[in-house]
Amino acid sequence: MAPPVCSCVSGPRGSGAALVLCAPGSMQNSSNTGDKRAPLCGALSVAAPFVAVAAGSFALFYVRSHPSGSMRLDHLALVGLPTFGSLVCGLILAGAAAVRNERLWALRWIGFVVNGGPLLYLMIASAL
Repeated sequence: MAPPVCSCVSGPRGSGAALVLCAPGSMQNSSNTGDKRAPLCGALSVAAPFVAVAAGSFALFYVRSHPSGSMRLDHLALVGLPTFGSLVCGLILAGAAAVRNERLWALRWIGFVVNGGPLLYLMIASAL
């Protein structure tokens, strides 16, 4: 019976690393933890408040370009809903970045702060 081609020696406990001997005299370092994903959701969650400001600005420009006497409720909704929706989407994307375990973990926390802060402020201010 031929000797095994590869043998595996596990690394320090909990590290997930292993030393694999594949050929006589050569060693290869491997890890079973897997690669982390690109920070797509984290970057989009950080960009969401800027989209909210742009959408609110365009909607406000539209409302002001059509004078109707005063700010009606439908005009307020036209400005507020894109802003609120972008902030909620930013929080959802930050949560998705946490679930996906993306690289650049600071982006997901920045996304939580820059989306959750204004959203929390809007919810508290509307209750006063």
